[in-house]
Amino acid sequence: MDKTWRVRLGASAVLLALVVGFGVGFYADDAYALPANEVDTFYYSDATYTTVVGERDLLCSGHLYKWGTTSNYSITTTLSCW
Repeated sequence: MDKTWRVRLGASAVLLALVVGFGVGFYADDAYALPANEVDTFYYSDATYTTVVGERDLLCSGHLYKWGTTSNYSITTTLSCW
């Protein structure tokens, strides 16, 4: 192998490493922080707050649990995740 061939091979290897490195950077997942508090909201059918019609619960794990419907009548509680 002559010197010119080795230089071309080395330059090609460096170029390939840069292309792969930049490509991986563009496809990296976004990082999200976990919530500091668990937030639980219950929705009620009317101002008597007797019939629950839905719930939205943001857990400390970051998962969101929800069911039912929302309304103007709600009660929200928070608990620290720490």
